[in-house]
Amino acid sequence: NSFFRYHFKTKNNLDVYTGVVVPINVSTPTKTVKSTIINADNYQETSSVTVTNPIQIGVGVGVLLGCRWFFYENLALGVETNLGFLATMANGDQKTTSHISDSGSNNPNTSPSDVTVKEKTKSDSQSVGLLGNIGFSLSYYFGGKKKG
Repeated sequence: NSFFRYHFKTKNNLDVYTGVVVPINVSTPTKTVKSTIINADNYQETSSVTVTNPIQIGVGVGVLLGCRWFFYENLALGVETNLGFLATMANGDQKTTSHISDSGSNNPNTSPSDVTVKEKTKSDSQSVGLLGNIGFSLSYYFGGKKKG
C-alpha cells in the first residue's frame, strides 16, 4: 500500500496514478532447529542444533506506477507496479544451542553422554536489497461517479 498517491486528470475511462511506497517491516526472532538421529545395533546418537537470530527491522522507499481502465460502469481492470529499496538491520545476540546424546554398547563414546553447549554471539548486520512487484486486478467500485 502506498504512502502517497497522485492521480493524473484524464478525459477518458483510464485512471493513471503514481506514488511513493514506504515499506516498513519488523521480523520477530527466528529459530532454526536441525536434528540428526543415527541408529544401529546397540548404537544411537542424537544431535540437535538450535540457532535463534535477533529481531530485524527494515525500512525502504520506492516508486509506484499504476492505472485502471473502467470498461463497464463500475468495473475496472488494473495494473500496478513498484520498484524500490529496502534496508534491513539486526542488532542483538545470536544464540546457538547444541545438544548431543550418545548411547549403546557399540558407540565409541563408552558411557552414555548427554551434552548441551550454549553460545552467544553478537549479531550486528545491515543489508540493502532491491524490491519490486507487478500486480493485475479486476475491481468493482460501489457508489461510482454521480451523474449531473
